[in-house]
Amino acid sequence: MAHKKTNRTVIILSVFFAVLAAAFILQGRQLNQLKAKAEEKRAAENTVYKQVGSIPDEEYNKKIKKLENEIVTMQKQLESQEETLADYKDKADSKKTEEPVNTIVHMDYTSGYMDFFEGNNYPAGTIEKLNDIYVERNNAMNKYFNDMRKARSQNVQIDAQESRRQHDKIQSEFNEKLKDLLTEDGAADLKEYEKRGSERSFLDDFQMMLGGEKLDEEKKKELIVAMYNERQDVMAEESKKTWPHAGVGPNPDRETLAKIRKESYERGQKRSLKIYERYGSAAKGILSESQMKQFEGFVNMRKISLVSDNVFIPDTGSDED
Repeated sequence: MAHKKTNRTVIILSVFFAVLAAAFILQGRQLNQLKAKAEEKRAAENTVYKQVGSIPDEEYNKKIKKLENEIVTMQKQLESQEETLADYKDKADSKKTEEPVNTIVHMDYTSGYMDFFEGNNYPAGTIEKLNDIYVERNNAMNKYFNDMRKARSQNVQIDAQESRRQHDKIQSEFNEKLKDLLTEDGAADLKEYEKRGSERSFLDDFQMMLGGEKLDEEKKKELIVAMYNERQDVMAEESKKTWPHAGVGPNPDRETLAKIRKESYERGQKRSLKIYERYGSAAKGILSESQMKQFEGFVNMRKISLVSDNVFIPDTGSDED
């Protein structure tokens, strides 16, 4: 049974690796398209710039730089996943399945944090040190959860209080290291910045396709806050609802577990659709009429993608099959 679990893990990692590779190829194509557009724009406007002595629009260059950073990040992730996949395959081939794999992964967790550091007078190398802190915390959490899974698989009684203490210790050490690196105020600012990561990512994707009038930084910041507040309202509304797993015992049968998974998935999808709708409401009064029309189209595109690309796949297998 353990050997089959390892094979299943290999399959899952293989699929993840393939998806990551496809995303990497897509990012490369987007980069080439943006480079071509940038060259066309510069060539077409070169005469005008010379006449008025103005500085060319740097919008495309910023987008290209962002994509280049993302591609570097994805390359590092691909390398890490290749190593992890090879490790799992070696263990599957030799049937060494006694211990969970505590893979130490040094990934780039802070590539999207550049705008947080812009304007702040942190010493050179701070962002690299911050990434090291994230790597250390995430690898510690990875080991913690692997140890928990191992204990459950061996029917070892888990002390809930001790388990919580270990979890809190990892997070507490992480928080202290953040304060040492960024100061207490800086660490608090970073946590607030991270809370709005979904909104920044959403707007970054929107700006990639936005034509005509661009978003200035002040308008972008205002919209991020408004969108975040709408998302928080949705989460607060959802927290008042009873979720499918409520009242279910500690060891539900496979049929009950499958029902819980399906209902939870559908509830999560409806929640995401509601958040997208609220994003549209947040933008009213902030974006211009032209920007608003494009934003509504982008929101609708995301909603369609959410429904069509995310299909619930029931777990029909069994570890004993």
